[in-house]
Amino acid sequence: MKPYRGTLLAAAVLLATLQVSGCGKAGDWEKTTEVKLSTSTASVEVKHEVILTATAPPPAAGYQCDTLLEYRAQGAAMNFIWVPVPGTEATRVWSVWPHGVGTLSVVARGKCEGAKEDWKYSNQVDVEVTEAILPIVTAVTLTSNVSTVKRNTPVVFTLGASTESGCTLHLEYTYVGGGFSQTTVIRPPGIFTLTPPGAVTTTTLTVIAAGWCTENPSAVVSSDSVSVTVEP
Repeated sequence: MKPYRGTLLAAAVLLATLQVSGCGKAGDWEKTTEVKLSTSTASVEVKHEVILTATAPPPAAGYQCDTLLEYRAQGAAMNFIWVPVPGTEATRVWSVWPHGVGTLSVVARGKCEGAKEDWKYSNQVDVEVTEAILPIVTAVTLTSNVSTVKRNTPVVFTLGASTESGCTLHLEYTYVGGGFSQTTVIRPPGIFTLTPPGAVTTTTLTVIAAGWCTENPSAVVSSDSVSVTVEP
């Protein structure tokens, strides 16, 4: 039984169309440039950005297609399995933020969209993820302008702190005695005054300051205590 002439003609037209505008044979596409993956970050702290760059292979010569690009990120509390990278550019850039300590391993893959050929896999990129280095207060200072004062006379205190970069400073001072009950006040670095009241029951006014970074509240640093004698 002879094939229908119209069927043969349609098949010939379809084959010609695929050769001009399709993705080509898998063998042709496999001969193109490999998918290359890179990052400028060898190590990073937890929850910090890792920027990745992948260069996808172009289609074989004489073919036109959009290249699909996906990546897999595993380790460092991440388990992303073949997440699409948006875009149609040959080179694409995206970011991931590892959530845990360990080795983050990333691989990319690409192929022509809609093609039946195998994926082209990139090299593996490893990034070491370490514990976050939190900022700290390195010193808290507290001084007074006098060591002895009369009742109802202001005492001038100077409060200061030194911090590392990235620190949001929390600074406070606590005073007691010299007519005051124990009180803690939050304030920025600078000058403040305390005036012992007329009815003095305790003759020594004692003040101490403490500071920490709000990003690292467990690392509290205290100043030396300052004592002022209040004359009764």
